[in-house]
Formats: sequence, C-alpha cells, structure tokens
Amino acid sequence: MYVPSNDDGSVTVIDQATFAVVDHYRVGKLVQHVVAGVEPQHAVRHRERDPTNSFRSIRPPEKRGGAAIRVDAPYNLYFTPDGSKAVVMAERKNRIDYYDRQTWKRLQSGIGRRAGA
Repeated sequence: MYVPSNDDGSVTVIDQATFAVVDHYRVGKLVQHVVAGVEPQHAVRHRERDPTNSFRSIRPPEKRGGAAIRVDAPYNLYFTPDGSKAVVMAERKNRIDYYDRQTWKRLQSGIGRRAGA
C-alpha cells in the first residue's frame, strides 16, 4: 500500500499483510494521491494543484520517477479494467476525461454534474 504525505513530499510503502513499513522515499512536492498502475510494481503519483498539470510514475523498488504525464486539470486518476485507457477527473474543469494510456492523447471528455445539481 502506498501512503502519500503532502507535508514532506514522500510516499511510505506498507505491507498490507503485516502493516509493517517496508519503504519510504521522497517523491516531490504536492503529492496527494498514489494510484496503482497497470504494470506490476508501478504506481502513479499525483500532484494536486500542480501548475504543470501532470502525474509522474514511480517504479519501486528502484525508486525512480518516470517522465511527467501531462493531462488537463488532473485531480484523480483511474484505469479501465483492460488497462488501455486512463480516466482522469478534471475537477477544476468539472469534467471527466478519457486518455489513451500509451500515448496520453485525450480521447473523449464528459461534463460532470455537481452534487445536488
């Protein structure tokens, strides 16, 4: 399990079976969400309010960050069950965007509804 800390820009890795901390490393400012990726041993960290509008992959155990994945107004990230598409909650735009996971080209956008609307 990956636990982000926005306070110190780190991610703590916890073994779900034992609840023991098995790793801890710095990943940069404004990390608030960590999403399991499609490939094994791959996670994507998300930096909310990031002016670059990006996610960045992390690859334990090497602890190396991948290239920035640029998307419009990201808040949360999900993947379709087959792993071919990414679903990005573009909260600031009140929109849900679908991206090709290989090219990160936006395929489709849908308008979200506000609660109570």
